[in-house]
Amino acid sequence: MRDDESTDDDAGLGERPAGDSLALEVAQSRVANALFATEERVRIGRYHLLQHAGAGGMGVVWSAWDPELERRVAIKLMHVKSETARAYMLREGQSLAKLSHPNIVPIYDVGTIDEQVYLVMEWIAGITLRA
Repeated sequence: MRDDESTDDDAGLGERPAGDSLALEVAQSRVANALFATEERVRIGRYHLLQHAGAGGMGVVWSAWDPELERRVAIKLMHVKSETARAYMLREGQSLAKLSHPNIVPIYDVGTIDEQVYLVMEWIAGITLRA
């Protein structure tokens, strides 16, 4: 690679957030709910996290519940490490939300939590496309 070429790391993309701590928080919430008959759930914004759905180079995906619209959604928590990358991913989410095409998953919401960007999109049940 030449010195003038940038990488995802240079752009602030690719850093792994504390995804394990989010999974731990969800597990602790489930244990507390079972032991103490509470209904507290881990949330990102208004969305209640249900279960870890997958992970990739750009982020971690969670199945979640939107209590306002009463529907299941997917939340992708993006791996970003700089303010520039956060701003870029927020703009990207806003741009994607304007698209409407049968082959593009609709974006319902975009936001930040703990300096990480998240995208809320349609939950599509099924199998992975990886071969």
